[in-house]
Amino acid sequence: MNDKHTPTPWRIGTFRQTKRLIHIWAPGTPRIAEVILRDVSINEQKDNAAFIVNACNNYETLLTAAKKALEFMEQVESSEWDDGGAETIPDVEEFREALRDIEE
Repeated sequence: MNDKHTPTPWRIGTFRQTKRLIHIWAPGTPRIAEVILRDVSINEQKDNAAFIVNACNNYETLLTAAKKALEFMEQVESSEWDDGGAETIPDVEEFREALRDIEE
């Protein structure tokens, strides 16, 4: 991601919400986003809002962990160490591409 986003942690609004909107906010902001009720139950929309908040709040941690995993995979891939189980290592190039997509 090249653009700066609103700093985490993001939260689901705890103030009274309408039955049609769920607000997502962060400290110092009035509102980041609204999850609008459409064609699903309010409980499903609450779950959707929680999913968005959880993904955003954990993005940097997961990205860092994925980069460390890629470094390890590349070390194993480039080493002469092979106990016959090297084929169990996931496709490093596929992992690399996934990380590139995430960072765009």
